[in-house]
Amino acid sequence: MSPSALSASLLLLALTGAPPPSDPASQALEILRAAGIATDDAKVVTIESVDWPDAALGCPQPEQMVIQIITPGHRVGVLAAGAAHAVHLGPSSEPARPNGIVCDRPLPMLETLPAADRADALAAVADAIDQVAARWRMPAHAATARVHVVSVSAQDDDGATFTIVLADGPAASSERMAFCGRAGAIAPCDG
Repeated sequence: MSPSALSASLLLLALTGAPPPSDPASQALEILRAAGIATDDAKVVTIESVDWPDAALGCPQPEQMVIQIITPGHRVGVLAAGAAHAVHLGPSSEPARPNGIVCDRPLPMLETLPAADRADALAAVADAIDQVAARWRMPAHAATARVHVVSVSAQDDDGATFTIVLADGPAASSERMAFCGRAGAIAPCDG
């Protein structure tokens, strides 16, 4: 997305609180719907810019021949239909038809967690980002685009309690915020 298009998208987001129809969040939801995944209760939790290593957007399918070419795009983490989904997006020649795939690989921040705990962990991340949005007095969509998830880890053996570290951007010098707890009961960590 060009700097001017990004500025226009952010302005629309700031004025209306709703993302523009061609932003990565909307594209990811469209890809999920096309894959038959219900999005009525979906929540876009993370959006990160990525340079995919290939034309398959980092998610080649079995028996698929893939061109090895750096492809700009986004990785979008979505909580929908009770599961955590990774949607890989790439450039599209037709904005009304997003180029993307629901990848069966877990989001990088959730890779170390058991598969059964990933949806709860992503819900806890969403709760933490909502708290950051309230603290910064901005719409949740804007906080999702600004916040970088540094890490997500299980605090106990049952995997239902998490520690989540967020940063105000991807730079190492960014302000970091730690949240602890379960989905629906996440709070800033003590100390």
